[in-house]
Amino acid sequence: MLPGVIGVLQANEALKILVGYGEPLVGRLLMFDAQSTTFRELKLRRDPNCPTCGTGSTAVPSLPAEAPAAAEAPCSNGASIPAAAGQAGR
Repeated sequence: MLPGVIGVLQANEALKILVGYGEPLVGRLLMFDAQSTTFRELKLRRDPNCPTCGTGSTAVPSLPAEAPAAAEAPCSNGASIPAAAGQAGR
């Protein structure tokens, strides 16, 4: 069941970007707890020094330069965990 839920969420995100409808999870991380069937959304800030998404990188050109964040969290350089943005039971 879990791979199906995650697969549907990923397909939904891809469709939102391809069709240009809705609000994709840009600058946010959606966490799913399968045991309690709950979702948590974390807001992330880009690390300007990250080689993948930082300033001057062309790897992810469609993302905004600065996303609102609850706490600092680099993309892939040994990130610190950001504060929770809240619970969402979608």
